[in-house]
Amino acid sequence: MTKLRTKIKAFRNRLTSISKEEPLNKLSLTTIIILDLFVLIILFNGLDEHTRQLTTADEYLPVAARNIFI
Repeated sequence: MTKLRTKIKAFRNRLTSISKEEPLNKLSLTTIIILDLFVLIILFNGLDEHTRQLTTADEYLPVAARNIFI
């Protein structure tokens, strides 16, 4: 258990500091997290919109094109 706690503490220290001499303050860390969430939300909304464009097999491959290939 202590090994896991040590790893978690080291991971937290890497996230909250630029180097040993320059720790990140809470405002900077919060801003980075909010920006990351914003980018992820925009990315997944775009992917959702893209996948909703093609909902049925007829929209994916129209009947005329299907008759040509089959």
